[in-house]
Amino acid sequence: MKILKYLKHPNIVELKEVVTSSGTLIILLPDLFGTILTMHVIFTRCATFAAASPKEGKRPPLYFAFEYMEHDLSGLLNHPRVKFTRTQIQCYMRQLLTGIAFMHRNKIIHRDIKASNLLLNNQGMLKVGDFGLSRFWNEVNAKAGRYTNKVVTLWYRPPELLMGSTSYDFSVDVWSIGCIFGELLVGKPILQGKTEIEQVCGFGC
Repeated sequence: MKILKYLKHPNIVELKEVVTSSGTLIILLPDLFGTILTMHVIFTRCATFAAASPKEGKRPPLYFAFEYMEHDLSGLLNHPRVKFTRTQIQCYMRQLLTGIAFMHRNKIIHRDIKASNLLLNNQGMLKVGDFGLSRFWNEVNAKAGRYTNKVVTLWYRPPELLMGSTSYDFSVDVWSIGCIFGELLVGKPILQGKTEIEQVCGFGC
């Protein structure tokens, strides 16, 4: 939640509210062609940080309410009637790079850039979402190897993390962005290993 306070940018999904509730609100969003394409949880259970109730003996769940976005990139890429033009790809990549550059200037690594975490609306805006694995970066922690390598979804994971490194920097996000670029060009993930070994071999071993 602390990280989200620093992330006020047009290409980063906006946190609207933080609420506690015993229920979950799920909204089905229609796609560009009027059919149900994806399901987005607007209120996402994120943590149980509140003090335990002395009567109930348990902590209430915490929910983050984010701004409404009609689509995620993965859902659109999987739709048989969607094919992005070169101009659209350039537009989306520019927005992605702008949003991630803002994060990096604020010393934040996303660590899970993938198609399903990139949200789009019907006006062509792209926003980066899902900051559950994001962390503040500093050189001392990086040199000391204090960052876990169990981050970034496998198909978007850079070589250094696959090889077990716990000392890394913003370049792990840059690798994932390159994977997104390839995915936009060919319409599917470009490195689809089932295991870490298969993923490494996909680099050309």
